[in-house]
Amino acid sequence: MNCSETQFNTTQETGERMRDMNDLRLRAQAALEKFRNTRQKIEQCHRGLQAGDVFVFAETAEAGIEWVTILRHVDDPSLWFCLPMDMSPMIGTDDVEVTEASDVGPAAIRCGRGLWMHEDFVTASGDRSGFLESRYVRKAANILRAMVTGDDTGIKVRRDVDDDPDYQEWMEDVTVAANRLEESRN
Repeated sequence: MNCSETQFNTTQETGERMRDMNDLRLRAQAALEKFRNTRQKIEQCHRGLQAGDVFVFAETAEAGIEWVTILRHVDDPSLWFCLPMDMSPMIGTDDVEVTEASDVGPAAIRCGRGLWMHEDFVTASGDRSGFLESRYVRKAANILRAMVTGDDTGIKVRRDVDDDPDYQEWMEDVTVAANRLEESRN
């Protein structure tokens, strides 16, 4: 390699690094803006629970798991069916993918690991951390309906992910965290 080729490669590499740094800077700015907007929404929220409210509980925070209110119980409106949400990129059949464009994304809602929680427990023990858009709440409700009825029409089956040992191990971790939260309520 001659001197001009070396200089060209160095200049090209420097340009690539500059683009990478600029991209990283823009992504960090966008993340900070998303964080500030969410904090402002949380501080201004003076209402009761609604579908899509996201909470962090001490019992599952270390595992990186938050909880989303999805469905109110038909017979007892003080009970909410809540689903765990995490940032693992593995999305199985019973999961909802939340994109990066979401206020709380990217994330995965784990429909197969939910808990019924009393609204007093949620608001007293959890820290509100965000708000999930209604389209994701509807997707989760559709998967729950399919799980109950056995009619998976419209549900994307992802057997390759469901059978992945890393996914299965993570889902076991989610289950352990959910059990820890459930035990804390008693």
